[in-house]
Amino acid sequence: MGASSSHAAGTTVKAGLPNITGSFVADVKKGEHKVSGAFTAGNVIASTGEYNSFSDVYKFSLDA
Repeated sequence: MGASSSHAAGTTVKAGLPNITGSFVADVKKGEHKVSGAFTAGNVIASTGEYNSFSDVYKFSLDA
């Protein structure tokens, strides 16, 4: 895209992309809640399975 009267040559313009956010809750195997990038995992909400020892429930969030 070339220069125009509203954007002179050599200037930069923000892309104007939206910030995408969201979250979900999932029951995952104990110790297997690793995430990377724009994802985060909160603290354990609950434990499930026999004697509450098989899996944990986490809230996962996305902010990109």
